[in-house]
Amino acid sequence: MSNSGKYRLIAELGQGGMANVFLAVTQGASGLDFSKLVVLKKLREHLATDPDFVSMFMDEARLAARLNHPNVVQTYEVDRSDDELYLAMEYLDGQPLHRVLHRARDKFTLPMHLLVLTDVLAGIHHAHELLDYDGSPLNVVHRDVTPHNIFVTYDGQVKVVDFGIAKAEGRGSETKHGVIKGKVAYMSPEQARGEVVDRRADVFAVGVMLYEACVGERMWKGLTDSEIVRSIYRSKHPVSPRAKNPAVAPELDAIVQKALAGLPDARYASAAALQADLEAYIDDHLQRPSHRQLGKFVSELFEDRRALSRQVIESQLADLKAAKSGTKVVAIPDENLPTTIPVPSTSSAAASSTAPVVASSTAPSDARASTPKGPAPVEFEISGADLLGKKSAPEEPRSGAPTRPRSSRAVGYAAVAAGALAVIGAAAFAATREAPKAAAPPELPSSAPSITASPPAEVTVTIRATPNETQFTIDDGPVLENPYSAKLPKDGKDHKVKALARGYETKSQVARFDGDVSIRFALGRVEDAGKKGGH
Repeated sequence: MSNSGKYRLIAELGQGGMANVFLAVTQGASGLDFSKLVVLKKLREHLATDPDFVSMFMDEARLAARLNHPNVVQTYEVDRSDDELYLAMEYLDGQPLHRVLHRARDKFTLPMHLLVLTDVLAGIHHAHELLDYDGSPLNVVHRDVTPHNIFVTYDGQVKVVDFGIAKAEGRGSETKHGVIKGKVAYMSPEQARGEVVDRRADVFAVGVMLYEACVGERMWKGLTDSEIVRSIYRSKHPVSPRAKNPAVAPELDAIVQKALAGLPDARYASAAALQADLEAYIDDHLQRPSHRQLGKFVSELFEDRRALSRQVIESQLADLKAAKSGTKVVAIPDENLPTTIPVPSTSSAAASSTAPVVASSTAPSDARASTPKGPAPVEFEISGADLLGKKSAPEEPRSGAPTRPRSSRAVGYAAVAAGALAVIGAAAFAATREAPKAAAPPELPSSAPSITASPPAEVTVTIRATPNETQFTIDDGPVLENPYSAKLPKDGKDHKVKALARGYETKSQVARFDGDVSIRFALGRVEDAGKKGGH
């Protein structure tokens, strides 16, 4: 997106699902010194001419614009600039819940975790209750309520983001029967079977997070996505955290079991009902933390990331003020990248002549290096081969869960948390793929990266493919999304690039990283992927 129009881009936050996400600043009317940070979500270039994706994007925009609740991220407008379709959304300064849990580990207490989840329930209940202009219910179902789509700000606000794959009456793009969308690890049985879902599917997803908060580990720990789907389909999922962790109070265990009931009719009928029981439990058995305490905890936990993000933003805004022609769009560094990240110069000359910051690979962005990326939405058709245990597509990587002692723990709108910046929206980004399995990303030092005069030699690697759902691996490393673009070390060695998609043949190509690399794949369909072992 160019810098024309009412917004000026200052940083790239990442890519996720069907959109690129940018941090931007409003441009006040001529002579008025007014600016406001917003997040712009732009439909990706290769999808902008596809009527189906345009329809999905507009569906999301129309639904998001109707949502108005303190616990739901706000959407300001949908517009076009230079023939590019975009959403303008609320800028949130904080972190997604999955990052809070990953970094905090046992420091994130059960009362604090339950406080977050009660706010989540309030937000999704607002969405569930949404009415059309004629007063008829819209029957909204988020379908992707996970730690990646829950945002906690540095002042203690809790926001649900990413209604990109939400189900609602009157949406122009409908999910086909037998196709599931969302993150497998948080799906209800009816959603995993590709059946019609209602608000109780979102209640089940919060039930999974409650279970993980009580036990301190993932509910489906050690299982691949296909194994999870088969277990859910056969109603063989754990429902009692007390069976795993005897320290869980019986009253809380009963709440979790009801939220995780396999049959929707046995589950809480609404998010508000589950919220009421949780709040009653907190009042009766725990010391309720305040939102100010929550914000202080997250702010101190990510003090280094917050300082780095402020430095990037202030530098870009200073450049913009000094040179009205604009700034060079940079990418906010991701804490999961194990590389040294140079900080941009505060001079406009430096900003215009260099690309000072390594591209982010935050969730839910496309991976920009050989590091794990945030989860992406899952969409696939359930076949008999899947349920019988035959292998097909690579598994979705499972999102990381905090490792707390057993007494406690735990497209759309692209939830993009650029370091300590905003995670606004995300379309989904689901559990993580088991094949190939990636090591947990290392933490960066607590201090902001130092300025480096000359970055190491790099090559730009760009990989695109049809169909759009194709994914890639480099040397059997982490799964990368389509299209993929990153700066990687210029090592002069040969690397095997593989392209794979469910129902299509798998292709590979060897590329030498001694110069910029651009690869395009066109995968042919496999008539019977289950029988032929196609992906």
